[in-house]
Amino acid sequence: MSWGGSGYQGANFSTNRGYIYWPTLDPRREIDTYSRLEIARRVHFLCANTGFPKRIIEGLANLIVGTGLSPQATTKDKKWNQLAQDSYWSRSHSASTYDVSARLTGVQAQRLMVKTRLRDGDAAVVLSSSQSGGALRGFYSGIQVGNPSNANNDGWIDGLKTDSLNRISAYRLMDANGEKSTDIPAESMCWLVRYDSPGQLRSISILAHAVNKMVDITEIGTATTQGIKTAAQVGYYIASQAAANTSGGSMLQAIKQAKQAGLPVPSNDVTAQKIFQVGSGGEIMELPVGREIKTLLDTRPHPNTMEFIDYLIRDISWGTGISSDLLWNIYKLGGANTRFVMADAQTYVQTEQQDLVDTWLARDWVYHCAKEMKAGRLPRCSDPSWWLHNWVTPERITVDFGRDGQVILKKWASMLLSTERVFQMAGQDAREELSKEMDLTVWIKEEMAARKLTPVDFQIFRNSNITQMLAQNPPPDPETTPATKPNPTDTPNPEEPTP
Repeated sequence: MSWGGSGYQGANFSTNRGYIYWPTLDPRREIDTYSRLEIARRVHFLCANTGFPKRIIEGLANLIVGTGLSPQATTKDKKWNQLAQDSYWSRSHSASTYDVSARLTGVQAQRLMVKTRLRDGDAAVVLSSSQSGGALRGFYSGIQVGNPSNANNDGWIDGLKTDSLNRISAYRLMDANGEKSTDIPAESMCWLVRYDSPGQLRSISILAHAVNKMVDITEIGTATTQGIKTAAQVGYYIASQAAANTSGGSMLQAIKQAKQAGLPVPSNDVTAQKIFQVGSGGEIMELPVGREIKTLLDTRPHPNTMEFIDYLIRDISWGTGISSDLLWNIYKLGGANTRFVMADAQTYVQTEQQDLVDTWLARDWVYHCAKEMKAGRLPRCSDPSWWLHNWVTPERITVDFGRDGQVILKKWASMLLSTERVFQMAGQDAREELSKEMDLTVWIKEEMAARKLTPVDFQIFRNSNITQMLAQNPPPDPETTPATKPNPTDTPNPEEPTP
């Protein structure tokens, strides 16, 4: 039976399925405070006590951040670019010059904030200053942003103050007790959040859809484990031989057949059982005639149970944006399927990396450079667009280095990929790596000139077939080869430059 006033059956009510409750479609209030905090509390519990949810959070953070995203200045002032990058990394590699609490370096902060946003829903980075005028950052979970119970929260929605255009003007950080608060202006806060709809202010844990399913998996595992342990502790039962040999299996039929055959009559009298000590290590039970002790064979967990758990895991994984084969078990995939899963995961990773740059890292770079130039430790950039820069991401994930590498090289040779892009796909800064290579080339030429070697001499040592070349053309033996005088025409003129 169904009823309703819509031509879309999905909008009508039906007795064939349960009632669907969704309190509001207002994007600003769709994620209410209670739901956000309660889901975060349960996700914290699951991550602390279960491996799979922790694997999801840790695994996704490792895929997104890896060894860290690094800035690359792209202004027209080449000298300033290198100075700015050196300045940023000199401070971000030390926790005392990067974090207000002196606990996190730049890469550690990237990884932690991604984990925090995935687990808790959103996160915050407060831009601060050191006594010397350098850039510092304070790191907070979205759980710490909210409306304290004893504060004037008029105009505030779940810790965020907005204007008539829904623009966030301030954030409210609460203390551990949720009673005192500190208001942070929006220009000093980097708000790490993934919105699901326009007008939304807060986001929720990436495992919000999976909380109940993960609890179900945990409870199924607990019940199955308890059953296996119980079966292992009480693994015996008493069986009747005569009853087992009868078609009906009843005790009366067993007694009748035993009398007719002149066999001992089976008995249900358990009081006739006696216990005999065997040395000091165990006991043997004396059973009535026709009875025997058998061992209980436990078949848990049932294959259907494991299949159902796999179904739940697949649903949980796809809800996070990553295939269950990558997060849980990849052994069933073949080569082509594995490449598809990895390509799909790479799209997710690149999207998350771009969000990380847009919500935090780009501002982090600009803020650092501005503070350093103001303090005089970094010279002024001659390019008016001094804020221009890129972020080099870690090397792309792949399961076929040979095949993928050949494809990349062919695209580069046909100018479908730039040299800088090829280096970026390997997680490297093209300018830095090529500069090192050119410096090494200069050093090689200087060392060769000092040793009076030619490029041909050096190329021999770089040739992978040097062993084969020497075998085909062995060097002359000075003891058996007669000495020859050099031809004057072959003697190089010292006044001519060495090629």
